[in-house]
Amino acid sequence: MVVVRVPVALRQLEKVDERARARTIFSGHNYVARLAAIAPGDGARAPAAQVGKDLLVVVLQGKGFLRVPADEIYLEPGTVVRVPSGMPHQLTASGPEELVAVLVAVEVRTTPTVPTLPEALG
Repeated sequence: MVVVRVPVALRQLEKVDERARARTIFSGHNYVARLAAIAPGDGARAPAAQVGKDLLVVVLQGKGFLRVPADEIYLEPGTVVRVPSGMPHQLTASGPEELVAVLVAVEVRTTPTVPTLPEALG
């Protein structure tokens, strides 16, 4: 088991561009999880859309928007969004503080090995 303390990990993020910092916090056979912090303002972008990988965005702190073609989703702490494989997207922080999120890129499988929550609940 590995435990990540977010306040400590935030101090260890590496600069991606002028507005974004990130660091891989977990990786495994079919996924990579990165902790990302995006400064307020336009222009901060998430990693490019990845063919073959869905992206899960788990917002921990701050507020902002996830922009995808034809939609804009408001983000706040506790929001979880799945961006399908290959979909262009942009994360932007709004408000006075950074948008902090865990970004999990998960390999898309053609046959799920575990039922989704709706399937499991019947």
